[in-house]
Parts: sequence; C-alpha cells; structure tokens
Amino acid sequence: MDVVGIGIDILELKKVRKLLKGSTSESFLKKTFTAKERKYFEKQKDPIPHIATTFAAKEAIFKALGVGWQEGKEIEIVRKSNGPKVVLKGKLKKTTHIRKILLSLSYTSKLAVAVAVLLA
Repeated sequence: MDVVGIGIDILELKKVRKLLKGSTSESFLKKTFTAKERKYFEKQKDPIPHIATTFAAKEAIFKALGVGWQEGKEIEIVRKSNGPKVVLKGKLKKTTHIRKILLSLSYTSKLAVAVAVLLA
C-alpha cells in the first residue's frame, strides 16, 4: 500500500466548550457526528476532549484527501481498545479508493490533535 495523503488538525478545547454552550450546540452535534459517535460522547465524564479529537480527526482526513469540509457524518470515528478506526460512509466511501486510514488522536488540557495517513 502507498501513502496517498497525510493530514493534521489541531483544535483549542476552549473553542469547542464555547461552541457547545451556544443555542446551536445540538444541531452542530447532529450535523457533524454520527449517532454512534454521539453515544460515545455521552458516556464520557468530560465529553469535550472526545468531541474535539473526533472533529480534528475528520478535519485531518478531509485535509489528507485534499478536499474541504464535506458532510461530517460521512466519516465515522470508532473508538477501539487498540486505537481509533475510521469508517467512510456515503459519497466519500464511493468516490475514494482508500484502503486504510491510520489515525492518531491526542489531547491535553488545552488542545486536541489528530493526524491521518491515507493508504491506497
């Protein structure tokens, strides 16, 4: 398999906290994240870092694909014991020839970061 794209995104947690305090927070979550992702967030003691890393992961993948932000729910980040797994859905699944996406997520008290490597 060849590396066909690399993307990175970093996000301040305070921006996510501010966004989720607004009146549009529920519509943002439903528009951007799948039901499975939202259920995962609900189980977390502090969901903000998990929301931020998932958003950063989607951004990093879009950057690696060389496209702007698409439909957020076309990328699903599934947390596994051995690391995150990426599931492409909808148009992205049909139009890309990606065989595997390697993804690394991390956060501190202030920042969330994601790095994606696309293999074809």
